[in-house]
Amino acid sequence: MFGADGKLRSQPGEESYPEGFKDRDTSNMQAVPRYESYRDFNFVSFDPNIIPLVDYLGNAREYLDVICDQTDAGMSIVAGSQEYSIRANWKLLTETASTAITR
Repeated sequence: MFGADGKLRSQPGEESYPEGFKDRDTSNMQAVPRYESYRDFNFVSFDPNIIPLVDYLGNAREYLDVICDQTDAGMSIVAGSQEYSIRANWKLLTETASTAITR
């Protein structure tokens, strides 16, 4: 667990770590060089020189807008998973899905 100051206070299995691990600067949380948000989606980059988020997202912003504008009630995360079972090469679902998205 980390304190509000980002310093490592404790970790599960602490006895498995080398002595003084908690005291190392590299064990503490590090500041993120670049943080931006778009439509309540949060994006982090460890490259301080990355292009602005709106440029990076490009046409994907359209899809985010469509998703976000579906209801005034906002979005929520729904637990669970989606499972697919197809008798085909493992790439088929991915390739088909990516083709559908780009059209």
